[in-house]
Amino acid sequence: METRERLEALLADRSVRPREKQVRINNLLREQGEDGVQLAVSAVVESTAEAPASYAANFLARLPGHREEKNTALRELITRQPDWSAAVANLVEFADDDSFERLERYAVRGAHGPGTLSIVYELAQHFPDRMRKFRKEIAQYDVFDLLLPGAPDDWVQDLLTDYRKTESANTAVQLSYIRTDAARDALVTMLNSAPSGKTSFFAALLESAGVFADTREASTYAGSYRGLFGDVRQSPHEMGGDPGGLVPMSVADKLTAERILELRRAELPFRAEGNFDPLFFWYEGSQPPGHIYVKLTADGREGLMTPMGPSQDTHALITEHGSVVLEQERHEYGLGGAAVTGTARIQVGGYPHWRAPERFPRCAECALGMKFIASVDSGVTSFAKFAFSGILYAFWCERCDVACTHSQL
Repeated sequence: METRERLEALLADRSVRPREKQVRINNLLREQGEDGVQLAVSAVVESTAEAPASYAANFLARLPGHREEKNTALRELITRQPDWSAAVANLVEFADDDSFERLERYAVRGAHGPGTLSIVYELAQHFPDRMRKFRKEIAQYDVFDLLLPGAPDDWVQDLLTDYRKTESANTAVQLSYIRTDAARDALVTMLNSAPSGKTSFFAALLESAGVFADTREASTYAGSYRGLFGDVRQSPHEMGGDPGGLVPMSVADKLTAERILELRRAELPFRAEGNFDPLFFWYEGSQPPGHIYVKLTADGREGLMTPMGPSQDTHALITEHGSVVLEQERHEYGLGGAAVTGTARIQVGGYPHWRAPERFPRCAECALGMKFIASVDSGVTSFAKFAFSGILYAFWCERCDVACTHSQL
């Protein structure tokens, strides 16, 4: 049976659950290399039903590179079946100017209804600067928080005025999503005037917006990059696989942690200080940790508040040994709103996209704040499954060469 026939048979098989079907489709297409990419584009363009187009679009969206192929599939969807919102939404992030204008005409000026929500959501999430002018037209979709990153100073002033009237915690969180100098100044003002019981809350918002509350040093790295999981040869930044040496262990289950992400400092698109390459681990079991701290030294790795044991290449959490290819985001201010888990989204640099804002971890050596450097969401990529729970956030202490992995469920 040829690949196209196998793909069609798999797409038509109703006995396979959606998540497992996506995994099988991804495996089939990636085995074909570049032919698999073209087959996925054809599956999107030629499909007569939304579900098959959605599976193929999902595969394309999580591939490193191939931006033209993604736009070809997106343009055809907008032309033929713009109401196939699940398929369209997968590819909105990669829209070029022409595709954006077509989507804007359809979702903002044209169709309105439940199916349009996911398209408007993705447009607001990835094109906030271009969607802010449609704030009134898309108010029904409740995507205001997504429009905030990089918002102009008059929005900052409006939110600050609203907070002074209402003392609404949600308004303060919205200010933290803007992440401009004006927004940080507003948060400092709110922190300085906050009662003692609320200072930790405002300190958390300020750190998420890019500045440590106590030292006023940068809490994040300049530039936000989307990471896409690919073959181990595509990038020097590794995920999964056996890192060798000692790794953290769980006390309760004696599970050895897996390498979630190892960043090569010299190959990062921003400057990260330290003497070693940041390396982040995780394990899950009956008692998953809230944090895992590891100190990197010339003699190897040291567990801080965690036992260490020999590494094992289990592929339990990252099911394939691969790499993360970095592609610069459209703008420097990151994603607004609360993160949704299960998207397999990888981010390196920029601002943390939290489920809920919280203080950054303190270094287990020097007790100072650790800079946010990356996050990895659970879910299915085109090459692997990220089989842990929730979202893992990676923090780095440049002074002490200490890495911290933190989980939000």
